[in-house]
Amino acid sequence: MDALLTKLRQIIEPILEENAVDLVDLEVRGSKRNLLLRVFVDVPGGISINECVRLSREFEDAIEMENLIPGPYRLEVSSPGIDRPLKTERDFQRNIGRLVEIQILKEDKLQKVRGDILSAEKDHVKIQQEDGDIVEFPISAIHKALIQIKW
Repeated sequence: MDALLTKLRQIIEPILEENAVDLVDLEVRGSKRNLLLRVFVDVPGGISINECVRLSREFEDAIEMENLIPGPYRLEVSSPGIDRPLKTERDFQRNIGRLVEIQILKEDKLQKVRGDILSAEKDHVKIQQEDGDIVEFPISAIHKALIQIKW
């Protein structure tokens, strides 16, 4: 499966780059008779269903041209979803301006920070807390970070 993942990545990354879309995750599951390819993609502000459909068609064409998968397979192209944890600098950059709840490991204790993402650069994230205070910390110190829905 690792070889297939590597080849799939080589096929889809140029398409994503050409369309200014980020690859969030790539999964291959199932067996040769029931293969499932999942491609999670995103853009700042979120990706639309129509964009996922268009990318899916481009991926299918490229996979077929390379004759990469000889048998039947299913291809799913979608957004990573709001409940997906933010892990990388790019994850935080895509979500600037959104409300996030972050658990930071500090002195062997989990501390919660809740606020809007102001920036993410040089492996650090800057958050404006709900009380107006601005905090900055390294992404490596984050135990868990989830987007929150503003009501």
